[in-house]
Amino acid sequence: MVRKIKKFIIKNDNGSVEYVACLFVLLIVIVFILASVGLRFAKLNKNYVDDGITASLLASEVYNVSDYLQGYITINEKEAYKLFFSTLKKNLNLDDDCVSLDGEYFTHITISDFIVYNVKDSDVYEYIYTSNGSYTTQVYQNSVGSLSTPNGDIIEKSSAYAKVIVYINDFYNVDFDPMQIDKFVSLVGNE
Repeated sequence: MVRKIKKFIIKNDNGSVEYVACLFVLLIVIVFILASVGLRFAKLNKNYVDDGITASLLASEVYNVSDYLQGYITINEKEAYKLFFSTLKKNLNLDDDCVSLDGEYFTHITISDFIVYNVKDSDVYEYIYTSNGSYTTQVYQNSVGSLSTPNGDIIEKSSAYAKVIVYINDFYNVDFDPMQIDKFVSLVGNE
């Protein structure tokens, strides 16, 4: 086979050099097409997961009724993680272990951080959740406007933050590094 290719390239017939040049140009075009399809795949993947995480964070922001009756607009910290996780599973088509059921865009995800920040007067109540839904509470006095999330967003209103690590499917046998998505959304209410 190699000899035939050598004969074809070395052949003195008119046009053999043009065939080789066309072959190289065609190869380069194919590589560029595959690269652009791969980039498009990665962008669609990021948008799909990004939208799913944002919608899940918004779903987790249910008002705490007892605080609301006292004049505070806060997130129900007892329900926030359960709502976030159940909505995320529906939005991204995940099983209970955060493995993709269809595997179209990614193989699985990991919820690295889920934090609720409730603002009462000038104090910030931080609820850091574990993967089983339990949480620890930290109170920061006089910290509204000075406390920030792990990605640098300033806490001014009751809000929720999530960091999710997404393990992307191989595309044309190219391994992608896990993608980290940080999202932060605030409650809006009559103030």
